[in-house]
Amino acid sequence: MNFLNFLLVMTIIAAAVSAFQRNIIWESDMSLWQDVAVKSPAKARVYNILGTAYNSEGLTDKAIEHYLTALQINPYYIDVHNNIGAVYDKKGLKEKAKEHYQIAIKLSPGTAESHYNIALGYHDKGHIDEAIERYKLALETKPDFIMAHHNIGQAYMSKGLIEEAINHFRVAIELNPGFADAHNSLGAAYAAKGLKEKAIEHYKIAVSKRPDFAEAHFNLGVQYIGTGEIDKAAKELESVLRINPEHNQARQFLNYVNSLRNAE
Repeated sequence: MNFLNFLLVMTIIAAAVSAFQRNIIWESDMSLWQDVAVKSPAKARVYNILGTAYNSEGLTDKAIEHYLTALQINPYYIDVHNNIGAVYDKKGLKEKAKEHYQIAIKLSPGTAESHYNIALGYHDKGHIDEAIERYKLALETKPDFIMAHHNIGQAYMSKGLIEEAINHFRVAIELNPGFADAHNSLGAAYAAKGLKEKAIEHYKIAVSKRPDFAEAHFNLGVQYIGTGEIDKAAKELESVLRINPEHNQARQFLNYVNSLRNAE
């Protein structure tokens, strides 16, 4: 076995050992909390922790089972209503999710997360005005709620209220300068106003923060077409197709760009 093959084998073994150790730690934690649940069956907090642990591993049905047990013990447990709502959202059960989010709001009207979760439900269904009102309530309670700023910005964008959107995207970026989604969204807002250079600036930041961000690469490529920078456009569109070979729009734009290059 040569040295390179030896290194490859050792790397694979190390990765396998690391994954095995992570599984042991997770299973150990789960065993601990399951044991606590057996010994303290009347503690809702234990079942909330177990539900969250199962949810983090993608075991949503087991998570729901434990969250429901927590709610049987304590129907007024706000965190559990929010947590089970999030799991129902993940499973596409929007009405069940909304039911628990609304209970959480009734139990604590000032809970930013509950208003935000309701806003997401409205947003997903295309009820933009209702979503905006809920995002506003979330931000009144928690002014530094980054995702609420970003999503209300997107809601404003869908209504053509570009300046309002820009204001919220900027706040999201001030709160987290590395938030790639906010840079991409701000780039889209500037593009909608015809401010190509500003749009390019933020798309570039987005892809620098998240190199596999296909949407930002695509948006950047389209802007480069608009500024006549054909080679740069081709590079970005090729990046999109490396990340997602099924991105038909990127392929169509790349074909167009290549036709321009061949015509030169």
